[in-house]
Amino acid sequence: MKNALLCMLDFFLLWSFISAQDDASKPRATMTAKKDIIPAGGDVTLTCSVSNSAGWKFDWFRQESQSSEAQPIRTNVPERDLRVSDGGVYSCRGGRGDPIFYTETSNQGSIWKTAPINPKVTVQASWSPIFRGETVTLRCEIHGGEGTKWWYNWRPTSRNSPTSREYRIIAADSGRYSCRGRESYVLTQWSDDLSLTVSSKPRATLTAKRDIIPAGGSVTLTCLVSNSSGWKFDWFRQESESSETQFIKNNEPDGVLRVSEGGTYSCKGGRGDPVFYTETSNEVAIFKTDQIVPVLSVSPSWLSPGASVNLSCEVKPQSAGWEFFWYKAVPDLSSTYYTFEQLPGSESGSQQNLYIIHDQTFTAGYVCRARGDTAEFTAYSKPKFVWSADPHPAGSLSVSPDRVQHFISDSVSLSCEGNSAEWRVMRITETVPLSNCSIFGNMNRSTCTIHIDWHHSGVYWCESGSGELSNAVNITVQALSSPVSSLFSVLLIVGPVIGVIVIILLIFLWHCRRSKGLQCFRLNQSEGSNGASATNCRGIQTDCPIYSSRFQDDSSIYENFRISGNAMNPHHPAEDSHYANVKPGN
Repeated sequence: MKNALLCMLDFFLLWSFISAQDDASKPRATMTAKKDIIPAGGDVTLTCSVSNSAGWKFDWFRQESQSSEAQPIRTNVPERDLRVSDGGVYSCRGGRGDPIFYTETSNQGSIWKTAPINPKVTVQASWSPIFRGETVTLRCEIHGGEGTKWWYNWRPTSRNSPTSREYRIIAADSGRYSCRGRESYVLTQWSDDLSLTVSSKPRATLTAKRDIIPAGGSVTLTCLVSNSSGWKFDWFRQESESSETQFIKNNEPDGVLRVSEGGTYSCKGGRGDPVFYTETSNEVAIFKTDQIVPVLSVSPSWLSPGASVNLSCEVKPQSAGWEFFWYKAVPDLSSTYYTFEQLPGSESGSQQNLYIIHDQTFTAGYVCRARGDTAEFTAYSKPKFVWSADPHPAGSLSVSPDRVQHFISDSVSLSCEGNSAEWRVMRITETVPLSNCSIFGNMNRSTCTIHIDWHHSGVYWCESGSGELSNAVNITVQALSSPVSSLFSVLLIVGPVIGVIVIILLIFLWHCRRSKGLQCFRLNQSEGSNGASATNCRGIQTDCPIYSSRFQDDSSIYENFRISGNAMNPHHPAEDSHYANVKPGN
């Protein structure tokens, strides 16, 4: 019994080994196709083969969709080629012998059938052209195959190409786009190309019918983007040159805005989702007449005998119809500013923006203003002055110290004299157009005292309570201090340095005199006509190092001493003295 069991076990192991060897050598069929897309109304040839063997017949399988199972469509056919006209996933296997021995099933091949359907690409936008950076939605329209759930392919392809019907792109450059549908191994044909033309980002344009707001009225502004549509507009206003631009209207469907306030206006257009914005428009300045400030210029600035003075008044905007009026600036000490007296001949205004003054002799200030076709006046210009260096009895200015140049930190007095008890000193510099002594100095009765700094260079003059202007003085400030101050600064720096050097020399001499290691010395002195010298050196046979110090008085004394090796010898108390027998030379 035991032997029978052992025989059965050996037989089982032998059979398993033989079966494993058969499986390991079992061939696998190979399926190939010349192309994987069946043209509309055509077919594709599939080929099944088993390498390096013959006598096979073939079984063919087709999987109709990804959710279905493979089904046999041909069995035991001797032909290795199969022509198919339906899409799907195909495979095959070979068989031969009796009983039939089958190969492993071949690789799978996806075959797509082309349906006679032509999609169409459309742009989902109600405007054109399309601008660079604008988001655009493309749609693939498929007519036919109703009830089919299509997936979509897009050309050109990219990482973000969707499989949906709509394709949102951010337009960067002009290009051509096409699409097709696919479902259960059925493909539509590619659509015709859609040419998408992309233009550069546009700039809105702002225009105004007029730039001056009439009294109680308004001005109409128009914002547009040329040759395009679908825009809504944002509006901006800058109230003054020193303020920032602010939103005043947002997402307005109409490109027209009526304004009754002056300022600098601009706009931009936006459309789409997300909103694509144009470049901000040009700026348009809108004025209320009373907010317009003319600019007055005078020539020459300094009077010369017999010269005429030309006044020129400039108004922006330079609209037609301005009339110009001219005034003399009269000091008003109660208000720290001026009142204005109209110049002869300008009462009714003039269309010429030039006014000539003849035989001007003394310092004077002037202003101008204009009137437009709305019969409203502009504001007065800022005062401009023509200066005379010659004093006159009604008002004169003197400077102390009286010199052409002044230095930083100097104290300067500006004194006013004339037919008035009230005075103020005025100044114009490159950095400050017009100011009085209360700003830059100390005014005491008729004298203004200033402590000169670098920014005090400018033109100074006096103005009286009776409306008179004195002669003008041009003060120039030098960057360096005055000579006396400069000398004091040099001494302040050099003095301590010299003192430190003297202290170091004295310490050095004191150290030499107190040194315990000096036991030899030489005394050099001139005695009589032969100039004899005495030398005393103890304890060493060689020459000692010599140190000299010189003191100048009525005569010269030199002390020469050498370092002795026996300087600490207690048996010579006389040598404890460092210096001895010093006599002044002749």
